[in-house]
Amino acid sequence: MYTYAINADAQLVVVRFEAGTQAADILGFFVELEADSAYAHTMNGLVDLRGIELDINLEDVRGLAEHVISRSLKSGRWAVYVDQPKATALAMLYTKAVDAQYSFQVFSTAAGISSHLGINASDYLRPSAQRPA
Repeated sequence: MYTYAINADAQLVVVRFEAGTQAADILGFFVELEADSAYAHTMNGLVDLRGIELDINLEDVRGLAEHVISRSLKSGRWAVYVDQPKATALAMLYTKAVDAQYSFQVFSTAAGISSHLGINASDYLRPSAQRPA
């Protein structure tokens, strides 16, 4: 499951995935985004994966990267915000897979995202889904 918003003024897509996200959910986001008339391939993006575990594997990552590359879905700069080990590792693998197509970087702080995207990331992020221990 996911939610996303396009901020036309900032030329920014913000997507938040929920716990238990599978490859089909991410692919669904890609398909919906591509069909959205408000979306331009040159827009930057912010992917918020804080507080969740992804239910995907290495083959899923490869398939998602191949989809994005084959469709030329993105050309802007994208940042993913992570705080879980598995999500971090999978995001790093995705980064390597799409490196020739577009800039996708992994961050553990809003400050890093802000610098990469040239925005104040905190303006576009909601509180973390992280549950207290």
